[in-house]
Amino acid sequence: MEFINWRQINRTGLIMGVNKIAIFLSLALCSAYTIASEDSGFISIESDKKIYLYTLKKMQRNDLLQFQYRDNDGKEKCCMEAHIRKLVITKQNPVSDYKSEGKIYKYLVTPKNRIDKSSLFLGIAVLGKVRAFSEKNNEVSKIGDRVNFTLKTCTSSEGMHLLGIKNNIVEEHLYYYFGYDVEPTCAENF
Repeated sequence: MEFINWRQINRTGLIMGVNKIAIFLSLALCSAYTIASEDSGFISIESDKKIYLYTLKKMQRNDLLQFQYRDNDGKEKCCMEAHIRKLVITKQNPVSDYKSEGKIYKYLVTPKNRIDKSSLFLGIAVLGKVRAFSEKNNEVSKIGDRVNFTLKTCTSSEGMHLLGIKNNIVEEHLYYYFGYDVEPTCAENF
């Protein structure tokens, strides 16, 4: 079995020395983001150079979201505003709901500002508006009076997990299947 170490993935999203296509794993080291929205999902720049949102929430055209993106230096940043453009109907979906087996919706997204879409990318999206937040050491905290909702990601042997945690309870658990082996970063009992 061949494992892909996240360190092998360079800024362009390609795996050095491996003959496979890889998604740039944007938070593969069990990163955590703290926000005030309980609605989240995966944001993905795919091979067609379009930006997609995978989420449990049914959304409407022009609904607001904010998403993690990669800047010109290849560093992950949070957060850029975007709007839902349209629902995408697909037969196969790489994302599943581990917690409640709910329906996953896929949306085409239009970002507020231009971003580099030349390489594959997978990150976190927060639905709605994060009015104020601080970013430090891969942590984003919303400043305000709402209960914080922490988003954590890690990889298992073939995909990435997105955990939404409120009051130390996992409220949301999405899984993005890669279709190839990667080096796990999740704790045994996550």
